[in-house]
Amino acid sequence: MSDEQLKIYNSAIRIQCAWKKFKAVNELKKLKMEKKELDEKLAKLEQDAYIQMIKIEQEREEKKRLKKLREKEMKRKNDLRKKKFMEAAYDGNLQEMKFVISDFERELNSMEEKFDHGKIKQAILNLIDCKDSNNNSALSEAAAGGSAEVCKFLLSNNADPNSRGAFNRTPLWRASFAGHLHCVQLLLENGADPRLYSQDGQRVIDAATKDNVIEVLKNWNIQLTERMLQQIEKSRKEIKQEQINGLEEQKKMAKKDYEQLRTQFEYVKNELLKCTTELQRLHDEYLLNPDMYAPLIDKKESERIELNAKSEQLKEKSVKSRIFYKDLLSEIRKEKKKIKNDTEESDSDPGSDDDESDLDDDKIMKINIKELDDMVLRDITGSLKKTDKWPIIIDQNDQASTFLRYRDTNYVNCLDMKSMEKEKFRIALLGSIRYGKPFVIDLMQYDQELIEAVKSTCDQIDDKLFDDIFSKELINDDKFIRLIRVEIDGKEYEVTNFNKMRLNNFKVILLTSNPYPSEKVLNKSFPIKVITNAPKDDDLFF
Repeated sequence: MSDEQLKIYNSAIRIQCAWKKFKAVNELKKLKMEKKELDEKLAKLEQDAYIQMIKIEQEREEKKRLKKLREKEMKRKNDLRKKKFMEAAYDGNLQEMKFVISDFERELNSMEEKFDHGKIKQAILNLIDCKDSNNNSALSEAAAGGSAEVCKFLLSNNADPNSRGAFNRTPLWRASFAGHLHCVQLLLENGADPRLYSQDGQRVIDAATKDNVIEVLKNWNIQLTERMLQQIEKSRKEIKQEQINGLEEQKKMAKKDYEQLRTQFEYVKNELLKCTTELQRLHDEYLLNPDMYAPLIDKKESERIELNAKSEQLKEKSVKSRIFYKDLLSEIRKEKKKIKNDTEESDSDPGSDDDESDLDDDKIMKINIKELDDMVLRDITGSLKKTDKWPIIIDQNDQASTFLRYRDTNYVNCLDMKSMEKEKFRIALLGSIRYGKPFVIDLMQYDQELIEAVKSTCDQIDDKLFDDIFSKELINDDKFIRLIRVEIDGKEYEVTNFNKMRLNNFKVILLTSNPYPSEKVLNKSFPIKVITNAPKDDDLFF
């Protein structure tokens, strides 16, 4: 090759190299720009997800606030209704009593929550049997006031003729003491038992102040009382059974709705998984042909966002449906216990639908919010050490969540995508072990769904981590060492910095606001229920 040719060849090589360099620089700029756009899009998605989570929390708090206001208003109305009813009973104002009952029935029928016929009858019976601050029933007040007409009306509406009031005095005792003969006769003819004693040991006949009343009580055939008491018990059981039958129908419908929602949710979740996998494949192949894959990625990303929104919506609906279904189960069991007065028989009843787990209040630890520090964080009774499971705190009011969030704990909100990133989750868990702090996992009300998210995050860190956490084996035989990443974590998390005293103080605490956690969660934990001062049965008629 001549010098001239060599010179031309080298020039061509330089031109080609310069062109390739120019092309590569432009391609790199383009790729950096696209990466920047993707990062911005991802940041926006994370921001939107965080905003959505805040909105969900705000909506939940607003619903709780409105619920408390409704309950407060309902209690105010019930107190006013009860006051009117009791005063009318004592005054013998039958017309006013009938108006109170009809007004109450209208209110029940106009409420957003529809009541079946059995529940309405039971609510009215609760009003008929309502008591004042001295524990005296409306029938007792009418008997003391001497209104035979009101007594007859209340007894015809299944009022309890033997209700115990102040000093254990029955309506018959008070009528006899006041000398109201017609009331005494009516009460005896409708099942009032003259054998019952008051608190000071007086019989009804001992309290009677008039001869004609004493004569009636002496000559009364007690066998009639026995027969009437059986009839009254049967009648009241029938009303209660009618209410239970209505609840059973609601339960069937609620279970059907829940199963349909769960099926829809599982289908959408699978579609979302397919969509996410396909989107990942498109991202992996993007560099091969950016012009072709860019619109496909945008389309698939829109589909993923739509499916994710639908999945969240169905998840929330299914959780609400499940809670409603479990509330019905609990109410049915409670009403059956009232009828049978036999807890074991009620719990083993084949109609109780035990295919779903239910939280037996007799088998769980109950604490109030003030005891949370002593009973859970410090475990002064040693209850948590004796069990091989970590506690799950069940608190519908989210007071425990607020309390633990601001204590010296490592708190993980499972709805927060950033908290559930594997590195943040790992460091939070490792920090709890290193410094002997509680590791709090807040499952919100979505315990059944979010426990799966916890498992998924644990599996990304170590395939045995989830089981080791919930079996309390993580700190045994230094298994936690698998979590340490020396090149990332630095000297702070070197093995020599983990001491036994702090390891012994480490604990995992699960939190949920779902009153009926799923069987999977309950099987892995020791349930502790935070109780609040609930209104008495007599405060609310339904």
